[in-house]
Amino acid sequence: MTEKTCPSTERIAEEKVLSIREMAQEGFTGGQLDAFLRNLQRACDRNDTQLLDRLMDKALEASLAKAEGNTTSDDKAKQTENNNTAGYLAQQQEHALSPWKRMQTMAKNFWRKLTDSYCKNESSEAAKKCFIELAEIGRLTPTEVMIGQYLFFAEDPAYALECLKTLLFNCEEEYRVQFHNWGLVESFDPVKQEMYGARVEKLQYPLFPDIPEFRKLNAELLRPTKGTLHGGSSDATPEAEKLYDLKREGVLSGGGYTEAIYDAHGQQIAAMDMSNTEQHLALLATMVKDLQRKQRHHTSTPTPAIHTNGGGRRGRGGAGAGVNKGRGVTFATSRPYQYRGGGESADCEFDEPNPKNVHPPSERKQQ
Repeated sequence: MTEKTCPSTERIAEEKVLSIREMAQEGFTGGQLDAFLRNLQRACDRNDTQLLDRLMDKALEASLAKAEGNTTSDDKAKQTENNNTAGYLAQQQEHALSPWKRMQTMAKNFWRKLTDSYCKNESSEAAKKCFIELAEIGRLTPTEVMIGQYLFFAEDPAYALECLKTLLFNCEEEYRVQFHNWGLVESFDPVKQEMYGARVEKLQYPLFPDIPEFRKLNAELLRPTKGTLHGGSSDATPEAEKLYDLKREGVLSGGGYTEAIYDAHGQQIAAMDMSNTEQHLALLATMVKDLQRKQRHHTSTPTPAIHTNGGGRRGRGGAGAGVNKGRGVTFATSRPYQYRGGGESADCEFDEPNPKNVHPPSERKQQ
C-alpha cells in the first residue's frame, strides 16, 4: 500500500529538476541562463544532490528577485502617474480659485531654471544679444533702452550700476532722459557734439547705446526735421516713436490682474483675466504722460509776447472797451520784441513794441 501511494525517488528528482529549470528561466537570461542549465545538467548526470540543492536555492532567489523588481517598478510607475495626475488636477483647481498662484508657479520655475543653468558670462551675453535684437525691430520701451546702456555696454559695470541707480532714483523724472542723452553725447567727438547739440536738447526719447548696431537708430533720432528752429529734432515725430514700443512703457513692472467670478452662494469659482483691459488703460496713461511731458518741454521755452490790435485796421486808435472784447488780447512782457505773425498790416515779422496803440509807419501811410 505504501509503495503504491509514495512516489519513487527518480520521480521526485525529475520533478525537482523541472522546477529548478522553470525558476532558472524566470530568474536568468542570456549567458547566465545557459551557464545555470549546464550546471544543472552536470548535477543530474553525477546525481549530485548537494549541487542540485544549491542550484535550486540560487534559481529561487533569482526568480523571486526578478518578480519583486518587476512588481516594484510597475507599482512605482503607476503610483507616480497617479500622483502626477492627482497633483495636476489639484493644482488646476487651486489656480482657478487663486489665479495669482499660477504666476507664482511660473516664477518659481523661471528662477529654478536660471539657478540650475547659471553661468554669469553666458547669461549676460544671451541677454545682451536679446536686447540688440529687440531694439533693432523696435520692441523695447524707452525705459528698457535706457537701462540696457548701463547693464550691457559700460566699460566699468560697477560704476555703470551706480549711475543707473542715481538716474532712476536720485534724479527728477523730467530730466532723466536728457541727462542720459547728454551722458552719451559726452563720448562723441567735439565736432559731433557741436553738430547734434541743438537736436539733443529737444530730444525727448533716450538715445541707443553708441555701438555699430545702433548707429542707424541714433541717426534717425538725431535727424533734423523740417520746420524746426535751428535744425533741432522734434519730439513729436512719428519716425522717432516707431523706434520704441510705447504700448508697454506704462506696464514695465506690473502684471495683469484678474476679477473674481462668484457663484450663487458667493463662492469664487473662477477668475477673469483683465490683462487686455489693463494694457489698454496703461497705453492711454502713457499717451497722457507723453503729452504732458511734451507740453512741459515746449512751455519751458520763453516765447515772444503777442500783441494784436483788436482785429487789424478796424481797431486803430481804439483803446476803449471795443478793443479787447474777443478780438484781441495784449500780454504784458518785459521782452523788447513782439511777434506780429506777419499779417497783412505788418511789414516784418518782428517789430518794436507798440505802447499806447501807436501804429507803425507802414500803417500811418495808409490812413
